[in-house]
Amino acid sequence: MPKYQVHVPYICWVRVETEEDSAEDAKEAVLDNGDTCPLSYVGNGGTGKLIGVEGGMSIDVSDEPYESDDVSIEVEELE
Repeated sequence: MPKYQVHVPYICWVRVETEEDSAEDAKEAVLDNGDTCPLSYVGNGGTGKLIGVEGGMSIDVSDEPYESDDVSIEVEELE
């Protein structure tokens, strides 16, 4: 019987608190910092099992898979 790996996209938000003069300044400050990307951790018996962020950031994840014209669920047959 063939074996498959299914890649299911979910939206992930990194939440960062900052104090700035305006919403635009807040957006620029957070994006210019460059520390908002999720980090890979090792855990739960291997790599690719956990994600996290540093400092005072948090991660929120959607509870439904995300599909659009540019993003879809992909299925790959494994050998």
